[in-house]
Amino acid sequence: MCEAFDVAKSPAMRNVVEAALTKDYRANLLHFDDDDKVISTDISELDPSSENEHVAGWGGLTEYSSRFGDAVRKAVNEAVDDAIDEAES
Repeated sequence: MCEAFDVAKSPAMRNVVEAALTKDYRANLLHFDDDDKVISTDISELDPSSENEHVAGWGGLTEYSSRFGDAVRKAVNEAVDDAIDEAES
């Protein structure tokens, strides 16, 4: 866990991690229903094979991170293409 959060391993952090791993956590998604009312959905399963798209997509996180990664890749490719074009001129 320390590595995942990029914190130094220490006796104090070990205590924090051990305590955190004993807790029960819930993940809730706030989203709009068909009447534009905000509703809360428990997506704590975070199961990619769930039939519920909110649960399977981790409340939109996987879609967002994929879209963000695509945007970064596109920007890098465009910058490389521009640099190549400039070098060839």
